Amino acid sequence: MPDGTAADPVTAWTDYALAAQIMALPAEPDGGNEWIAGPGFTLAEWVDGAGPRPLTLPDLDLHLSTLFPPVRPRGWWELRMIDTVPWHWWPVPVALAAALTDDPGARAVAEEATERLSRGPVPAPDLWLRSALPGLADPELAACARECFDAAVAALPGMGSAGLAALVDDYADQYVRRGLSPADTWPHVPRPRAAPTRGRTQSRSAVKGGTG
Repeated sequence: MPDGTAADPVTAWTDYALAAQIMALPAEPDGGNEWIAGPGFTLAEWVDGAGPRPLTLPDLDLHLSTLFPPVRPRGWWELRMIDTVPWHWWPVPVALAAALTDDPGARAVAEEATERLSRGPVPAPDLWLRSALPGLADPELAACARECFDAAVAALPGMGSAGLAALVDDYADQYVRRGLSPADTWPHVPRPRAAPTRGRTQSRSAVKGGTG
């Protein structure tokens, strides 16, 4: 969540949803084929009457389904940043997240490490950019990652997952403790594509079909 938002997760998620732009909405509340794409207002502004018609509960459900923060509450934790590792390593982020949330000792280590990295209980917005660009080349991020991995490796055997502990430890040896990620060594990363020189623009008014 952005710096300065409420520490309470429910309030923070509500503030985030209210501040987000509406991606698209049905022109009529009962649905149909007419949609308004990119109407140019936030959920809060729609609640206050800025939209072309009153907000409905289906509209709210649709809006929430279009929000993609790194962690999204949906009755479970949806961690949207851990599904891109090579197939061999896919159990690692799941085991890491489970250990750092379910084991009290590992959770305490992770809380202390991340609060030290964030310089407070709420992470600054630039941490997402630092994670995406320099990644573990950033010394502070690397130190936090090593502490969290070490805590998870220590906790997993006591959770009945000694095999996963070994896999997480192998991953940490190959990547985290060397300041690397799979993106640094995996040979199958596609090259960026050139931007098209010509293309269609989509109207911001009513469009046929759906959101995608």
